[in-house]
Amino acid sequence: LVLISTPTRMNVPNYIIPYGIAVLAAYMEQLGHEVQVLDEAKLRESNEVVVEKLAAMEPDLIGVGGIITAYSYIIHLTQSIKKRLPKTQVVVGGQVVINNIKNCFQHMGVDYFVHGYGEFPMEKLLRHLAGELSIREIPGISFRNNMQVFTNPGREFFKDINEMPLPAYHHFDMEYYVDVISKNLVNHALESYLERTGKRLRNRRSAIVMGTLGCTDRCSFCVHEQEFIGLKVFSLDYVINHIRFLKEKY
Repeated sequence: LVLISTPTRMNVPNYIIPYGIAVLAAYMEQLGHEVQVLDEAKLRESNEVVVEKLAAMEPDLIGVGGIITAYSYIIHLTQSIKKRLPKTQVVVGGQVVINNIKNCFQHMGVDYFVHGYGEFPMEKLLRHLAGELSIREIPGISFRNNMQVFTNPGREFFKDINEMPLPAYHHFDMEYYVDVISKNLVNHALESYLERTGKRLRNRRSAIVMGTLGCTDRCSFCVHEQEFIGLKVFSLDYVINHIRFLKEKY
């Protein structure tokens, strides 16, 4: 399984570790699947380079995730993938697919779409491709049959989000990500605090830790209004363990 991150903005570097793909990679590895990640959110390689890398990897499944700002990027990337690897299955997920399935199938080189969180649908999709499960049995999957588009109802996710594995940081250039914010952005609140207290930092390496998933609200301009899941809160033990892991490892 090869997972590809996509740029959120083409004209600025990627500052944030692709959290969704990092957790998805960790979950797939936990189940015994071989996973590789192409972090194109950071690398910004040409489609030709990405496709040649994929051809050398010979994956059974390619997963691409992104938000709507990556729509054009994903269209051209998946078209290039399908042209070079026509028999390899491609699945796209993320906010880009919400209320957009018809357009995505029309323009992208894709076989399946995943709605909502990807961990459970992707695991079941791999079982389907292995002949163990009917595609109709996978909640939250869109697919085509004789050019007709079908979307299976329902969503599946961890009943307890504290069962989620920590992100698979080992697939990413962490030396880049822990330094990129301090090198490219001014943290005004931190600078004010240091100036006020006279304190110093040994280093400015940093990483963002998620304390929640989802949102409390359904604002009309936001993705959460389109596919509302509510707010899911990690336990303090989970968050502290996450912080401790990052601190000790990086």
